[in-house]
Formats: sequence, C-alpha cells, structure tokens
Amino acid sequence: MQECRREEIVTTGFANIKGQDDAVRILTQWVERQQVPTCTIFAGPDGVGKGFTAEIFARILSCENRNACGMCEACLANRFGEGLLRIEIDEIFSEKNLSNKTAALKERLSVADRRRVVPYFVVILSRAERMNPSMQAALLKRVEEPPPGVHFILLASSPEALLPTIRSRSHVVRFAPLSTEVIAEILEVTKGSTEYRLLKSADGSLSRARNLLKKYGTGEKIEEEFWKWGTKRGGKRAELQEFLEDAIPVLAQLHPSWKEPLLDFARAVDSNANVPLSFSVLKDRIG
Repeated sequence: MQECRREEIVTTGFANIKGQDDAVRILTQWVERQQVPTCTIFAGPDGVGKGFTAEIFARILSCENRNACGMCEACLANRFGEGLLRIEIDEIFSEKNLSNKTAALKERLSVADRRRVVPYFVVILSRAERMNPSMQAALLKRVEEPPPGVHFILLASSPEALLPTIRSRSHVVRFAPLSTEVIAEILEVTKGSTEYRLLKSADGSLSRARNLLKKYGTGEKIEEEFWKWGTKRGGKRAELQEFLEDAIPVLAQLHPSWKEPLLDFARAVDSNANVPLSFSVLKDRIG
C-alpha cells in the first residue's frame, strides 16, 4: 500500500466537494478517527451535493489511502460496486410491476449481505423520507442489526418524515444551500454576467441552477416567454402558475424594480383574476 503522511489523508477526495465545509469537517473527523456511525442522515435541500458527498465518502472509507485515490485495490473494486450501493426510493415507487414496495427494498438491501473484498460497504438511500412506514421498518431492522462493515447513509430533504426510531439511531449531517459564488464556480459562470444573476434565483440548488441555464440561457428567453402569456388565448391557468414559479425569481433578479409588481401579479393569477387584464396592470406598473 502506498504510504501517506497523516496530513495528506482524506484531503484529495473531499477536496471535490464545494460549499459544504461543515459537513466535510465532520466526515473527515470520522474517517481520521475511524469512528463511522452505522447510520447517518444527510439532511438538506435537493441539489446541494448530498448524494455526491455520500459517494465520495463511501469511496474514501474503503480506499487504502483514505482519499479515494482511484488506484488502490479497493478503489478499483469500487468501480464495480464492491463498496457502494445506491438505492433510489423514487425508482421503487415508479416501477408499476412492483406491488410490494417493502419486499423490493428488502431485496435491494440484501446485496449488503454478500461477501466483498473491501472493508466498508455503504448503502445510500436517496429521498429516504419518501419511504412508507413499512419500508422504514424494514430499514430500521437492518440498521439495528447491520452486517459487519456495512453503513447506511439516508439522503433526506425532510428528515422529520423519517421514523423517530430511525432518527434516534442516526447521526445527522446537515447540508446548507450553496452560495451563488460556489454554483457559479462549479458551472463556470462569470460573476456579474446575466447568467450569474440567473443563478441567484436557484435557491442554492446546483441542480435547479443547471435546469434554469438549460431552459432559459441568459434569462432573455424566460422574459420573452413571460410576455407571451399575456397574449395567449386558452392557456391553462395551472400551467401559467407553474411557469411563474420559475419565472418570477429570475425576472426579479434581472429587473429588481419589478419584484413587488411581479409578486402582486402572481397573487392576482392565484386568485383567478383575468390574466390579460392582470398583464396589462403589470405593464402599467413597471412602465
């Protein structure tokens, strides 16, 4: 095994995680002390790096150099899923042929029972709070009686939806919304550009920021689509309301003086006011 100085340990892998210094500090301490909880809840909004961090953490745990080097025997084995299993709860619910969701979860969890060549095996459950009570009970049994070397990471935006018995047996690591600066760095967006202002409406979510840039580019497209709704005939109010969830934060960033008129416009739409008339009032207010 390649020897590393202690100060080099757990730096390379975690260096890829941006904007979550508190979470990284906690995970680094666990690895350095070799005291990893059986079950951990990564709590925080969607799109802030919970899943990405969980996968890096899993690879660091098994890495012979404790830094997800990608070259040791354990890291090479991890490429083939030896030390990591990710279970998407949404996928279980979306499979129409699965009548028994709990049985499906148990089957996936049984992979952790297999013999493996790496010292740690990490099971990541994405959107864990969406499990029904029966599924959570099945997971709880696993958490209470884990096979040797098996650890569970539950990714949850609403951890309070998990059973109290699961929460009481878990350590919680909190993830914060990402700053606009961090999102811009990751997406290589220049500070001060129109795209940068667009990122400010992403609510600290990298995935939402990516979607906004993909759909609306510099923001000009969303402004163009917004005004088209004022002349659209037969448009469904629900579709307009859904569009406004994206449009208003973006337009308020591009045109700060529009914020209050836009919010009043959205309230008018929600109260079933006449849409063309509401657009006319909005135009008068913003000049």
